[in-house]
Amino acid sequence: ICLYDSRRRLARSVADTLREYFGDLVFKTIIRTNVSLAESPANGGSIFSYDPTSSGAQDYGALSDEILAQER
Repeated sequence: ICLYDSRRRLARSVADTLREYFGDLVFKTIIRTNVSLAESPANGGSIFSYDPTSSGAQDYGALSDEILAQER
C-alpha cells in the first residue's frame, strides 16, 4: 500500500479492503504519502540520498526489512 494518507477515509477504506481481499499477500509496511518522495526524482537521487530522515525513506527502509525477513 503506497501513497497512503491516514487522514483520508478513502485511503483507510482501500487499505482495509486490500487486506480483507488479499490477506497475508499485502505487506504490513505502508508507504505514506510524502513531499520528499515526490521531490527526490527531480533532484536526481533516491529518497535515501535526498532526505534519509523523511517518512518516505523510513517507510521504504521498513519495507526492505520486511521483504528481507521473509527470505530467511
